[in-house]
Amino acid sequence: SAWWTHRRRCAAYRCPPTSPEAVSSRFATDWRPELQFKFDYATPDFDTLYGRRSFEFTPTGIIGPFQRSNLISGGYRLLVHPDERFQVFFQHRATWLADKEQSWVNTGLADPSGNSGDFLGHTYEVRAQWMVQKNIILQAGYFHFNFGDFPRNAPNSPVDRDTHYGFFQTEFIF
Repeated sequence: SAWWTHRRRCAAYRCPPTSPEAVSSRFATDWRPELQFKFDYATPDFDTLYGRRSFEFTPTGIIGPFQRSNLISGGYRLLVHPDERFQVFFQHRATWLADKEQSWVNTGLADPSGNSGDFLGHTYEVRAQWMVQKNIILQAGYFHFNFGDFPRNAPNSPVDRDTHYGFFQTEFIF
């Protein structure tokens, strides 16, 4: 088992000095499964020091609905490693706005009245990675975003159905 945390200085908003990121347990079986429980909290003023998008929330690329700002998110991830060169994971997360009167960062959606709610929705992801050789890695995945009340009800929201995203990538290491 493991426990990761990160610290930051708080500005105008009150926030905890430490926010848990993951609790993990590994099991001694042939496929070496690992179950992780994740929680993230970021106030609306949180500095996105680690980049525009967060890899632990969604695959990056042309989709990236979350940044580490104005969100509360919890979920779990199950990883399996059938052999040394292959791994698969399934992840589920539920995400809310930390402050429903502030904007959903990176989307342009906001409801200063707070009447649209604060639930952003559920995300589901499955991803497989295969190391063909030491310098070639193939990866494929699928991501589903089941939108919650806020994206469906916020003023001027274009959301009218869930998002489905699939990808395939090849990585060459030099």
